[in-house]
Amino acid sequence: MAEDLTGAQTSPKFHNFTGNTNTTEIKLPSWARFFSAQCVTKDIFVCNEGATDGQAPPVHKSPVPKGQLIQLRIGQGMEQTMSMFVACQDGTGEIAVIVEE
Repeated sequence: MAEDLTGAQTSPKFHNFTGNTNTTEIKLPSWARFFSAQCVTKDIFVCNEGATDGQAPPVHKSPVPKGQLIQLRIGQGMEQTMSMFVACQDGTGEIAVIVEE
């Protein structure tokens, strides 16, 4: 089930949810310029290209070891992605995301 942050009006926006081995779509607000994700207890994947909410992670993804944080700069204009996807590499875990302008 997608996590919709499009209505967020403060930066940074902190958001936690329980993820599993299928991708969860994070719908980003239009002002998003940076996206960060981490899970303290599980290794995760972060992706966007080729990902679909509720499906297995696509071939093109970045592994993030448990306890580590990945921060990505979001493109602007035509380059701007409106969603990121996160999945646990195994099992379930609490995933924390931060969206900043």
